[in-house]
Amino acid sequence: MRRALRLGSAVIGVVALGGAGALAATRAPAPVGGAGPAPAVPVAMTSVVCPNLLAGYTGSRAGSGRAVRVALATAGPAPAGSVTRAPVGRTGVDTVTASGPGAGGITTTVTATGTGTARAASRALCVAPAATTWFAGPGTGAGADPLLTLTNPGPGPARADIAVVTGAGAAGDNETGAAGDSATGADLGGDSATGDPMGMVDPGVGVPAGSTVTVRLAALAPEATATAVRVTVREGRLATSLLDRDSVPGPGRNVAAVPPSAAPSRTVLIPGEAAGPGRRVLVIAAPTGDAMVRVEQVGAGSRYSPVGLAAVAVAAGTVTRLDLGRAPAADGSVLATVTAGAPVLAALGLTSSNTTSANGTAPARTWLAPVPPPAGAQPSSTTVVAVPGLPAGNAGEVVIATGSGGGRARLDTGAAVALPAGRTVTIGLPPRYRGGTLTITGAGTGGAAGGAVAQILRRAGATGAGPGAALVLPPAVDAVRGVTVLDDPRAAAQR
Repeated sequence: MRRALRLGSAVIGVVALGGAGALAATRAPAPVGGAGPAPAVPVAMTSVVCPNLLAGYTGSRAGSGRAVRVALATAGPAPAGSVTRAPVGRTGVDTVTASGPGAGGITTTVTATGTGTARAASRALCVAPAATTWFAGPGTGAGADPLLTLTNPGPGPARADIAVVTGAGAAGDNETGAAGDSATGADLGGDSATGDPMGMVDPGVGVPAGSTVTVRLAALAPEATATAVRVTVREGRLATSLLDRDSVPGPGRNVAAVPPSAAPSRTVLIPGEAAGPGRRVLVIAAPTGDAMVRVEQVGAGSRYSPVGLAAVAVAAGTVTRLDLGRAPAADGSVLATVTAGAPVLAALGLTSSNTTSANGTAPARTWLAPVPPPAGAQPSSTTVVAVPGLPAGNAGEVVIATGSGGGRARLDTGAAVALPAGRTVTIGLPPRYRGGTLTITGAGTGGAAGGAVAQILRRAGATGAGPGAALVLPPAVDAVRGVTVLDDPRAAAQR
C-alpha cells in the first residue's frame, strides 16, 4: 500500500497501523431467548476516513514544505485479504479499507510533515463512520477558524444534526476562582422541547453520496473561547473530522486536527502532555448536566491538583476553558474526574511558543482527547497498541498514563519497563523508528485497570522545539462481540 495522492504540489498519504475503525464485522446469531452473551468473532473488515490536513491551504503549495510519507504496520498478522485506499472525490479526503483475517489489527493515520526547521509533523487518526461523534476544544475568536468536515463514503445520501455548546467570558474572567480562562457564562439555550442542554444549531445538514460538506465552526458559534460539538447522524453513514486552523489562509497556515473524543464520562484520562516550551489549555464540557470536576496533573512520580483546580464547576450545556500554564519539565498526563453531577468531555490543547502562524498571531496547536473505544472491543489484561513510525526529520516518544493498577510495557525494539499505578511513563523511540507495537500488561488502555497511550512527535535537532503532534493511540482489536453491520443504519437513527 505505497501509494500517495497528489493535491497540487503537496503529497497526501496514510499510515496504516493496528487498532481503530473496527466497524465492519460478521456476528453470529444471538442466542435464542438471550441466553448468554453473543460469541466473539474475528473482525472481517475495517473501513476508515482520513481527514484532509491541508484543508484551507490556497495558492501555490510548492514552498509549503508539507508532504506525507506512506508506510504500513500492524499490531498483529497483516490482513490476509487486502488493504486499499481510495480518494473521496476531489476533496483531499481518503478512505482506507482492510479486509480478511487480521483486519482488526489495522489503525490508520494521516501525517503531514512540518514546515521550516522547527515545526514537527502533524498527524491525525483516520476515523470510522459513527452514529454520534463528539469533539471538544477549539475556540472561534480572533485568529482562529476551525473547520468541521462531514464525509459520506457511502453510495446513498446522508444527513446529520450539528449541536454546539460554548462558554462566555474573557481571559481571566473566572467566577469560580479556578486558575485560567473559565468560559462558564452561557450556552446556546438548549432545546426546551427535549430537555437537551446541547440544543441544536444546524439541523439536517445533507451530504451527497461520495462527497464532503464543510462547516465553519465560527458560523455556528462566533467569538467563542472554547467549544464542544456533537454530530448526530440521522440518515446514511458519515465520518466527521474537525480542524483547528488559523483565520488567515495561505501556504503557511497552521492546521491541527482535533481528535474525536470518547463519549462523556465521569473519568477522563489524557496522556501526551508534552514537555517543552508553550502552554497547556484544558477544555471541559458538561453536555448533559451540571458537573463538579477535579483536575489532576499526573507525572512520573507525582499526582496532584493544581491550585484552584480541585473543584471546577461546569454548568449544564456549557464549556469551561482552563489555562494550565506552562508545559511541564517532563511528559505528563491530565486526569479529570467528576466528583458530583453529570459526565463530561475533556480535551487538552498544547501550544508551541516558537511556532506562529503566517500572520504571526496564533500559535500552532495540538489537541488530545481520549479515543472512542473500537466498536465491540472486549476488556483484556494484555493490550497491544500499534505505534506509527517517525516521519523523516522527526524524533518522538510514547507516553503511557496508567490506571489504578500497575503493569509492564514493552516496545518491540526495547526491554520491558515497569508501569507504576496512577503515573505517567515515557519511552523514547529509536531514531528513524519505522513503526511497530507496544505491548502492555495490566495497566494500559484496554487493560483491566484502565489507562491510555499517546505518541509525541518533535522536530529532530531543533533547539527548544515544542511538540508537532501528540496523538492518543487506540488499542488493537482482534475480535468483537455483538456488532451487527447488516442493519440499515438509517432505521436506527431516526428521531
